[in-house]
Amino acid sequence: MDRNAAAERGSVADSRVEPADVVDPAAADPDLAFVVLYRERYLPMVRLATLLVDRVDLAEDITQEAFAVVYRRWRELDSPAGYLRLTVVNRCRDALRRRRIARGHPVAPTIAHDAPDELADAISRLPARQRVAVVLRFYEDLTIEQIAEVMGTRPGTVKSWLHRAMARLRQEMPT
Repeated sequence: MDRNAAAERGSVADSRVEPADVVDPAAADPDLAFVVLYRERYLPMVRLATLLVDRVDLAEDITQEAFAVVYRRWRELDSPAGYLRLTVVNRCRDALRRRRIARGHPVAPTIAHDAPDELADAISRLPARQRVAVVLRFYEDLTIEQIAEVMGTRPGTVKSWLHRAMARLRQEMPT
């Protein structure tokens, strides 16, 4: 049976779908693509922010704000996931800066509801830049060059921060 005869009979044997014919629904609909990004990256971004600011409620707020920023700029972004990560890190930096300033003006202490976590506590005691570098390197698994790009510094500086942070963590953590 030739090709025309098969087509006339409605045969599906020769109705292959070529890769060019497959349309990614997320690419076709920007809103759907944003929903996919949100579903895939929300929890990892909350964990990243929590490691940086030590408070889940603040981390959730920061992550929501970061997604709002990404959504507003969606059509002009080449790498929405990378921009999201950068926005979360920058918002965490802002929160840490506000916290540092507020230390000069004491307010009622916040109550921790989580069980003690020695590693998280040790990381939280690191200077802000070292903490960001450690979290991006070992939690987000970014390369030195990617961390330097996110933090707006040179790779050698990132290596120095990581070296100092790891030395301090080794001293503080029980063996």
